[in-house]
Amino acid sequence: MNREEILLAAHESFPLAMRGKTIPGCLFPVIRVADVCDTPLVLMSEGTAIRDLSDSFLALKDFEPTIICESEDIRFACNLIQRGAGAGFIPIHFLREMKNTKAFSLEPRSFMDLGVLHLKGRILNSVERYVVYLIYKLEARASPGLSPLTEETARLIREFEKA
Repeated sequence: MNREEILLAAHESFPLAMRGKTIPGCLFPVIRVADVCDTPLVLMSEGTAIRDLSDSFLALKDFEPTIICESEDIRFACNLIQRGAGAGFIPIHFLREMKNTKAFSLEPRSFMDLGVLHLKGRILNSVERYVVYLIYKLEARASPGLSPLTEETARLIREFEKA
């Protein structure tokens, strides 16, 4: 239903905050894995989608990152990042809640797809369709300009927008 960019965020006082290059079409300065080598990191716990993405980004360079904390709670990780404990990988929509924080797009850019899955061929009942609609509306409020990824989702949204 939604594709969300994963950013690297750091307290504005971090030396890392002065790095990054501006690229046309990117909302944020872009940072390479080499720029992160000397930065302490706050990471999500192993097995989470964000951790898998951050691990693949960090694997682009042969170095051992300094991990100061791992958390299963993204809000806790964001709190540590905005207080200057370390830099971390976060979904773009969490950035709005963070103060004194500088964010970077990754090179290569990294995205996480979010959605509701169901078995192929299974027809959603009206309650299930409405839940999908509510999730979409909630995400659309958090991410202005959000558009459905599939025609099926677009039809479902039109169904409830008419009602």
